[in-house]
Amino acid sequence: MSGPTHNITNKLPETLGGAVFEIHRLVDLPAPVSGVITITQSGLYIFKKTIVFGTNRIELADGVTFLAVISNSFENVLTYAGSDTFLTGLGNNTVRFLSWGGVTVLMFGNDATFMNIKGSMGFDFSAVVFIGTGGTIGTVTGVDTGATTSSRFYLNRTSIINYKNGLTLDSAAEIRIGPSSFSSTTDSTDAAIKTIGSKGSIFTLDKTTITLNSASACFLDIDPTMTTPTQINSTFIGDLGDYFKVGSTGSITTISDNVGSSATVNSVSVGSSGIGAKFTLSVARDYKEGQIVIHTGFTDSNYNGTFTITKITSTTEYEISSITFTATDTGNSRLKEILATTSGVHGLSVGDTLSIIDTVDYNAGYHVISTPQTTNFVVSAIFINTETGTFDTSSLTEASKYIDVKSSGSQKDSKSEAFGRVNDNSTATTITDGTYAAINVTGFTDNAITSRFTLTDASKGIYRYDGLNPISGRFVPNISATKTGNTANYRFALSIDGAIPVFATAEYQPMEVKTTKVTIPVIFPFTLIPGQTIQLVVAGDGTSDNLVITDLGNSI
Repeated sequence: MSGPTHNITNKLPETLGGAVFEIHRLVDLPAPVSGVITITQSGLYIFKKTIVFGTNRIELADGVTFLAVISNSFENVLTYAGSDTFLTGLGNNTVRFLSWGGVTVLMFGNDATFMNIKGSMGFDFSAVVFIGTGGTIGTVTGVDTGATTSSRFYLNRTSIINYKNGLTLDSAAEIRIGPSSFSSTTDSTDAAIKTIGSKGSIFTLDKTTITLNSASACFLDIDPTMTTPTQINSTFIGDLGDYFKVGSTGSITTISDNVGSSATVNSVSVGSSGIGAKFTLSVARDYKEGQIVIHTGFTDSNYNGTFTITKITSTTEYEISSITFTATDTGNSRLKEILATTSGVHGLSVGDTLSIIDTVDYNAGYHVISTPQTTNFVVSAIFINTETGTFDTSSLTEASKYIDVKSSGSQKDSKSEAFGRVNDNSTATTITDGTYAAINVTGFTDNAITSRFTLTDASKGIYRYDGLNPISGRFVPNISATKTGNTANYRFALSIDGAIPVFATAEYQPMEVKTTKVTIPVIFPFTLIPGQTIQLVVAGDGTSDNLVITDLGNSI
């Protein structure tokens, strides 16, 4: 028997107890005002029937916790036909969707946005979320608590279907996704999941299927300044689109010290959460969390020095949690900066995020502070030494963690990966008796379905491992070769990270090559850490006769 119908703005019936609300019809929710249903009371909201919202949408007042339960969910559906944002949290909200059996279906109109939550969001149920053509999943923005954020996002046993624009997670402390699935529209150009900010402590993606129905879409767009440890396992991506946002790279010819402009600090106060000190500038500055600031000229010597900004409260206010507030004061503030000079036009703009890699002291993610010229840019860092390096605007790089995509069977990036093939090669490989050298072939190619190995030298067949974690496996190439003249013996071995195997002691696969084509399978066990390379090499075993590799298929 259905429970009583009631308006949640009134006192709850004693039979329900506590803050529990049964929703049988739309009128059981507060009356819409200009199409907005405002929820002002935290509680458990049990949707007992299909609810047709029409163009009415939900707005959660500041501090409201909204726990939505869809009971008998094979039968019950929540639908929204508008083109605005269906669920908005004004601040400090905690939102959860739960299922009490079956599969919950939420349907949204064309061009609609599902949610815009300032707080935490969780899908802890078996759900299918249909977003109408041109729709947006939405945004979850962290609630600052000083140096960290309380925002958490969970997506479990949920399918999000037909989105055009994805989900933005801003300053989330914890992100856990999977098992779940995503399916974009054919005209999507957006990332399914985009992260902003560097306050995260956990990012896990597990057993998730991504179907990008547009070649212009991608699944992940990770802010290069985000330092969250990333754990990605058993994830499968379809034929179209990119796994992560592809950016541009460029060569840095020199990194040098840079003295930025100073701003006056008008006052100092206690941090907004009662932690640290807040500094108010006389002019607006585009400071970012994590940037390094230099303080001079303060009467209180504890305020002078080099510090890391832990919170931005406005364009003229920032906080530093490591400074203990004692009294208001005045002084000067400027960012600690380095100037990166590039070999060509960098194409960067102020506010862009990028990673600096291939250096000793500066590998990290940064925001561009300024671009004095088209061939240099400024970021916030402590200058240590003059160096060269590379800048990369991709969403996943060395500085922001390697990616590791694993699955089973014939799915992409499976444990068995074909990552390059040479067929009918006619170039002879020069052989040295007793010394390993590269196989001098042409035609090595990147396999389009492989994300964990990148071809770095096509003429020598060198592949770099771009996985997240160390990997152990077996290198299993099939080799076909011929030679002129007498039959001779050769050894094939594996070079890891450019190290030449020692002829006398290295594990090898022998091959007797004749004038007619000979084919052998080769198996080499290996262990790689992110960034290391793998390469097949060959040496003569009592011969210096050249041989011709006719076919070579690499797999792991």
